[in-house]
Amino acid sequence: MPALIINVNNEKKGAILEATPGKVVIIGRDEECDVALPEAVGLSRQHCSITYTEEGFKLKDLGSTNGTYADAVKVEKETILKEGVKYTIGNADFHVMGLGLVNLLKKETKQEQPAEPEDKKKDDKPTAPKPTPQEKEAPAPRLKSKTKGSVARWKARMALLKKLSPVTKDVSNSSVHIIEILLVLVITFYGGLALYNFLHGGSLLPPFID
Repeated sequence: MPALIINVNNEKKGAILEATPGKVVIIGRDEECDVALPEAVGLSRQHCSITYTEEGFKLKDLGSTNGTYADAVKVEKETILKEGVKYTIGNADFHVMGLGLVNLLKKETKQEQPAEPEDKKKDDKPTAPKPTPQEKEAPAPRLKSKTKGSVARWKARMALLKKLSPVTKDVSNSSVHIIEILLVLVITFYGGLALYNFLHGGSLLPPFID
C-alpha cells in the first residue's frame, strides 16, 4: 500500500493510503480528520483530500485559506499524486511512496484473461472418427497367449531344482561334518592344556583362565 509521509516542524508522521475505489482521506487541523495535524501552522480545519480512483490517487484542495501546493505550484483543481513531488500545506509538507506497486498490480489484473466457459471447452475437444462399415465387420485381432510359454519355463526351473537338490544336500552334510571335527579338536586342545596344568600346577583350569 502507498504511504503518505508528512513532515511538520521536522517531525515526520506517516499514514497509509488504501487503494479502495472511492476511499477519501481528509487532511487538516481538525482532530476528526483522517490525518489530523493540529500542531501545524497555516492549515484549515479540513485543508485537502486524497481520493483513490481508477486513474490513481487524486489530491484536491478543499477551499483552504492558504492553499495546497505541488512543487511550489498552487493546486487549483484535482491532480494525480506522483512520487518525488513535494506537496505543501501550511508549514507542513508531504510526499507519497509506493505508488508504483499499485500501478503494477493494476497491470497484472488487466493482463489476467477470464477463464473460458465450460461449454466452449467441451466443443473444442477433438472427437474420434466414426468407424467405417469395413472396420465394423473386421474381427478384432487376437492377443497371443503367454500361458504356454510361462508353463514351459516353470517346468524347466522345477527340473533344474531337482537336479541341484542332491548337490545342496551333500554340501550341507559336509559342512556339518567339518563343524563336528572342529569342535572335537577344540575340546581335545583344551583338555590337553587342563591335564598338563593339573600335572604341573595342581589345577584342572588352563593357566590363562587360572
